[in-house]
Amino acid sequence: MSLSLPDVVRRKKQPFRIGTDLDGVVIDHTENFLKVCSEFGCRLEPWQTNSNILHEYVPEEFKERIKKEVYDVRRMKSRLMPDFLDLDFLFFENLIVASVQKVAAAEEKVWQWLGEQKILDRLPKSSISIFRTRQAKIEYLNQVKPDFFIDDGLDVLEFLDTSIVPILFDPLGVHERIPVPNDVHVVRGWHEIQQLFGAFTKAKEDAPVMH
Repeated sequence: MSLSLPDVVRRKKQPFRIGTDLDGVVIDHTENFLKVCSEFGCRLEPWQTNSNILHEYVPEEFKERIKKEVYDVRRMKSRLMPDFLDLDFLFFENLIVASVQKVAAAEEKVWQWLGEQKILDRLPKSSISIFRTRQAKIEYLNQVKPDFFIDDGLDVLEFLDTSIVPILFDPLGVHERIPVPNDVHVVRGWHEIQQLFGAFTKAKEDAPVMH
């Protein structure tokens, strides 16, 4: 029987190095996807916008145009995932970000969005890596080997080094509708991440200073 995520966290050596994706994890595109898909004649429910299954509900001829509209044209209208900025400041000390933005224009808007959302006030640019392909992102993660990596896409989590604990970020409950590998853990939001790791960052904060 596989260990629960809290058990895995307890067994890991501190301090943890935690990695996260951006789109669908820190950046919530759900409303944009619903509006854009509707404009293309595809009326979806929120859970159908999930990256693991969107292709099942959007005609192939519209897929790339819809993604460009959401990730590029309307990027700045995207929302911040609830509770992300409520995380303990100590959490951000060992956080790294790995994201795929296929073109320079999309990357530029990501930096702008991160600035407007005040995320760069907590997370330095040096902690954020942007890649043009999914494969490049996976190769990077398998080199730096964070203890945990949080992503909304199984197409990344399934290819991580076995030393990295894969966490599927799934606020819409899509994991109940699709097969998820046994070694992939599921969280429903950043409030669960805070519950998992908050006690450890608090313990670090309260630790006596050695002179």
